[in-house]
Amino acid sequence: MVHLTPEAILQHKVVVEPATLRAIGESIRLPGRVVLNDDTTAQVTSPAAGKVVELTKGVGDIVSRGDRLAEIDSADYASGQADYIEKRTAFMSAESGLDLATKAAERASKLFSNGQGIAEGELQKRQAELAAAGGLVRSARASLTAARAKLAALGFEEAAIAALEQSAVIQNRLVLRAPADGCVIERAAVRGQMVGPDRDVIFLVSEVTKPWVLADLPQDKLAMIAKGTDARIESTEDGALLARGEVDRVSPTFDVASRSAVVRILLTRNTSEVASPDHESKTAPPATRPSGGPTSPASGPATDKDGTLPAESASNPPPLRPGMFVTIVLDVRSNSHEKHESVLAVPESAVQTIDDKTVVFIGEDKPGAYTLREVHLGQIAGGFYPVIKGLKKGERIVVSGTFVLKADLAKEDGGD
Repeated sequence: MVHLTPEAILQHKVVVEPATLRAIGESIRLPGRVVLNDDTTAQVTSPAAGKVVELTKGVGDIVSRGDRLAEIDSADYASGQADYIEKRTAFMSAESGLDLATKAAERASKLFSNGQGIAEGELQKRQAELAAAGGLVRSARASLTAARAKLAALGFEEAAIAALEQSAVIQNRLVLRAPADGCVIERAAVRGQMVGPDRDVIFLVSEVTKPWVLADLPQDKLAMIAKGTDARIESTEDGALLARGEVDRVSPTFDVASRSAVVRILLTRNTSEVASPDHESKTAPPATRPSGGPTSPASGPATDKDGTLPAESASNPPPLRPGMFVTIVLDVRSNSHEKHESVLAVPESAVQTIDDKTVVFIGEDKPGAYTLREVHLGQIAGGFYPVIKGLKKGERIVVSGTFVLKADLAKEDGGD
């Protein structure tokens, strides 16, 4: 028997799941790479030229939409406000002039109609003044609209513009804010640096808990994979299950040099298999996703509705980080209309070879306790081995982190 502390269980991601029946079939294994999700990544630049005077967030910081990232001392920012106030004053003056010209023209028209001693030339003069006043209002309105658009481009929202109209106080400090929830991936500025709209990106913010996983699918496998194909994301080091997902897109173009097309995978289960201290209690039978793919037991860490973890924190880091290399197992069966008989099966990550015997580790009722069990397995398919002998449905087996159990067992044997 092998014993692990709760800390070791977390560190080595030791996970226990009940053995279940599965319809297994052919699979494709590909090297993959984790990249930022373009749909949840945003660049932050300065809309106005200026000097960085304060930086409030750095690489690795978790931010919410609207959080302050930096402050820029900008004359252009102040100039945009001053221009708006000037144009608004001109517009209000033009409207007042139009109001006076309208009243004068109406009075002249009434007097002329009643024959009360006003010449036709005087009436025409008042009408010309009214037309000119109308032209001034239209021109002033256009200038004000352009000035307002400039403020919007500088980051002013409606409430901020209304406050500027009320106070007429001009600010020269431009505040850069996070455009979305996520993590600061890059920061390319220091205090005193000159920035502007024509310069490089200052911050890169991305929701790192929902990355994309990409793989290059060979030409001869293209017909076997389509949108919706189930995928397992495994560690390249020990084969541990890191996440589950499905093919979201197969590139419509083909790379002639590599003779492959890029496959993009969206995560449907991310880190719910990672062990937690209470994961050693008995788990409920695994639920099933609408598409029929396997899922992890409900005893893992809490997840969002889409199966992914909430925002990263120091105590809850995502297992898949942009830049990592992984192994992708594409389940061809999930993309096939053929029916496959369900059999008792265990994932490849659960199986070890010790003393020329094929074995799995059984999770005991006592937390942190595991025993060795010899099993007889069939040919692997879809990342799973069908069980011929040695295991029953529902028995709790270690599906991730078996290498550390094997190593600890070897130490115990050596100590004997």
